[in-house]
Amino acid sequence: MKLKFFLALFFGFVFLGNLTYSQSNQKSIAPELTLNLPIGLASQVYNLGYGLHIQDQFPLGKSNFDFLLRSGVDIFPGKTLNAGIYTINVATGVAIPFLLGGRYYVANGFHLDLESGVFIGVSGGASTVFDFAPAIGYSFGGFDPLVRFNTRFQSGTSSFSFGARYQFKL
Repeated sequence: MKLKFFLALFFGFVFLGNLTYSQSNQKSIAPELTLNLPIGLASQVYNLGYGLHIQDQFPLGKSNFDFLLRSGVDIFPGKTLNAGIYTINVATGVAIPFLLGGRYYVANGFHLDLESGVFIGVSGGASTVFDFAPAIGYSFGGFDPLVRFNTRFQSGTSSFSFGARYQFKL
């Protein structure tokens, strides 16, 4: 039930973004694949993760600044931990991020992103936490590789995300 609710929220989030800003001819939507490298506390219990996101991007006038909306799903496979005679299998972590933020184009194609929002845990025992995600990337010909640092303050977990997206102009 919880997963169905958040999937409905996700599609509503994307639809609302498209409806509200559909008059801009520079708007784009971009599917994104990520590899998520857990660091800190998260690296002790999770392996290399992956994700699938979708991002709406809306230019604000003729400036170098764009407004961003991003959501999707992140999956972190759990590790097997050995504690003496006991073996603990950590459950796979699944979460749905809902983030909004901005992108500033520093030079032709080179950009800095800053996003914040919630990271909603949907797997057993997971919780909802605040997510803060600065990123750096370079856009060329619709392709947009980037590196993002995700930190979740309440849980003390963080990850580096290496993403690749393709922007479709709408």
